[in-house]
Amino acid sequence: MEKAKLKYIEEQCNQMLTGLYRLRHIDEDEGRLQLCTVIMVRSGIEIIAAALKRPVKITCDKNVYLKEVTCAGIRFSQMGFYPRIK
Repeated sequence: MEKAKLKYIEEQCNQMLTGLYRLRHIDEDEGRLQLCTVIMVRSGIEIIAAALKRPVKITCDKNVYLKEVTCAGIRFSQMGFYPRIK
């Protein structure tokens, strides 16, 4: 993947992370604002990991697996399903 595209993805992810970080700390004392720290993606978690220069962690469960990239306390997560054997 070309460097310009990876740089663009990195900038967009960092903007999301900064926005969520700011929102999380606006209402810190009152406790009324609760945000989810997981951003679900449909595909392309490896591209996000490459852009953020972070490893992809894979968590396995009985029916599904999760590929996750964590950056600044926010998790990008992609769910996958195991193939069915008939």
